[in-house]
Amino acid sequence: MRLHDGLTALARLVADLRDSPAPGGGSLWSRTTLVAFSEFGRTARLNERGGRDHLLGNCALLGGAGVRGGQVFGASGAGLSPLLVDLATGAPSEAGVSLQPEHVLATAMAAGGLDASALRSAPLRPLLAG
Repeated sequence: MRLHDGLTALARLVADLRDSPAPGGGSLWSRTTLVAFSEFGRTARLNERGGRDHLLGNCALLGGAGVRGGQVFGASGAGLSPLLVDLATGAPSEAGVSLQPEHVLATAMAAGGLDASALRSAPLRPLLAG
């Protein structure tokens, strides 16, 4: 139920940004880069106490200005464990790397027109608009 409430609130935020004019033209959404993610994931299955344990896999949502939408970058395998990814395509690859939070942050910063070079991680170019 809390996940549904959180996603509903996120959808309302995006709708409000899309419906709100920005100074100088366009909408606030066209000038906002949104990043949403958690510090860790949870297992899909309930444990013996009816809860969910921590999981190495996770996901992040990027949207808005500077982000090319409608994409999935990365993948998970059996048991929802994260797979290695080709950073040039976002597709699973045995020769790939493990996506890290700094990849997401560098991409969000680049989408917002900021220099992310101090992160020592390049933005995920396939996720950037234009």
